[in-house]
Amino acid sequence: MEHRVDSSRIVNIPINTQIQEPWDKMLDRIISYTLASKNCNQGSRYQVENRPSLRDYEDRPESNAKAAVRRLFDRTRDSWEQILKAQALAREAIPRYECGPLRKVIYSRESRIAAATPNKFMGSSIKAPNLLNLPCEVFERILQYTVGSYELNGELLRLNYHGYKYNRSTQLIFYKPRVWADLNVLQICRAFRNLAISYYGPPQENTLPFSPKLDAIVIQGEGLDPFGEDYYVRGVAYPPNLKLQNWNNDHWLHHDGAYMINEERSGVRPWSKVTRISDECLRRPTEITLDIYDGTIFKLKWQGVWDFLGRAFANTRCLKLNISQLDCCVFKASEESEEDPERRYVLHHDFYVFRGLCWALDDAPPNLLFPKLENLQLIKVADYCTRSWPSRYSSAINEKSMELLTMKLIDGTRYILLSKKCKGIITDLQNRVASWFRFAA
Repeated sequence: MEHRVDSSRIVNIPINTQIQEPWDKMLDRIISYTLASKNCNQGSRYQVENRPSLRDYEDRPESNAKAAVRRLFDRTRDSWEQILKAQALAREAIPRYECGPLRKVIYSRESRIAAATPNKFMGSSIKAPNLLNLPCEVFERILQYTVGSYELNGELLRLNYHGYKYNRSTQLIFYKPRVWADLNVLQICRAFRNLAISYYGPPQENTLPFSPKLDAIVIQGEGLDPFGEDYYVRGVAYPPNLKLQNWNNDHWLHHDGAYMINEERSGVRPWSKVTRISDECLRRPTEITLDIYDGTIFKLKWQGVWDFLGRAFANTRCLKLNISQLDCCVFKASEESEEDPERRYVLHHDFYVFRGLCWALDDAPPNLLFPKLENLQLIKVADYCTRSWPSRYSSAINEKSMELLTMKLIDGTRYILLSKKCKGIITDLQNRVASWFRFAA
């Protein structure tokens, strides 16, 4: 989703992964640009309209909506299971026929020339214009106008939020992306085909056409469904899809990777074809955008997400993050809490995101995660007023939703100190485990 904002809401933070900057200082630099505003955002033109309120997550027993959805899950799973069994029987029943070679038809040189020459040039002294005589710049401009820019949207998936606690892998899934068959410019002539290959790379089955000059890639994390549960209503994480997977040791959901499915999210089925995208294709983007302005459910798992993204997109030079600007109205509306002017309030979710990035860069060996990263760009695409947040704690469902989305303000400086202490404990435990393994060996 493309967001148009003023340049004043865009902040560029230089990042050099070759220099091992202490993660707490890096985090402190980032946090200073994401502080909650003292002014109310109620009248801001960047305030998101028609945004799902956390009240929508509340389950109303009188409607029996959640129970109806559960029954729908069961009926869908039974129906798809019958289809899978029928497909297996059909594959066994279809006989194999051997087709003989097709008769080869040989055309003469004269017939080929006659078929390739338009009628209006037949028997005429007028010569057809030679497009190859045009300058290369004209070809590039024609290609850019013909194809245009494209936004490749990917969605992150972690199965440990969907009942598979021991699955720590991260997948990036592209639903119904643009494929090579959609580029009609490849079928014009050899000159345009070679130019398109220089823009989008060589066509292969396990790649996607992507031009760093024209296209953009936007990645989203997992959110909540309308009942506050941490799974999507559709897509790979749809419960009937996961239940009917043929789980084996080499199943693609056991491994980190980027995958494409030539189906819309609502059209994904257990038998949908999944293609793993090659590493060469993932190294083409030089800028990636992470859309996190509305919160995700990853919380403490962001370090694992950054480990995957940093290894996959190795040629990234600019990392863009779409974030939100919050205000401090939550303290004015609540009688129990008071705003401390000496504290630096930030969104808890954003703190997890940036801390996970800093921890991942700090723990990784040099030149492993984002080795070419030069710039971290923070884009404030939405403004939220926090005045209504206290009332959302009126039910257990709303409190659970707030906790899952980590939609609360915290003191950034205090949490950096707590994270530094926690990181020291984790590092000490890792060193002890490593020394024990060396001793055992």
